[in-house]
Amino acid sequence: MICIMGAMSPGPSLAIILRNTLSGGRTQGIMSGIGHGLGITFYAVVAVSGLALFNTIPHFFSVAQI
Repeated sequence: MICIMGAMSPGPSLAIILRNTLSGGRTQGIMSGIGHGLGITFYAVVAVSGLALFNTIPHFFSVAQI
């Protein structure tokens, strides 16, 4: 529930998309939104991949701490 509320609340990413939309028009705003969505997707995939490494490689956590 907290993640959903955080995703719904405006933040710095919304400010950037609004700035791009107001300065460059609708197309630039849509492209900014798509770029933001792709960036969040990439971040989520990298985070999940990193968590998967903790389960598959037994000593990965120790190596990551060093």
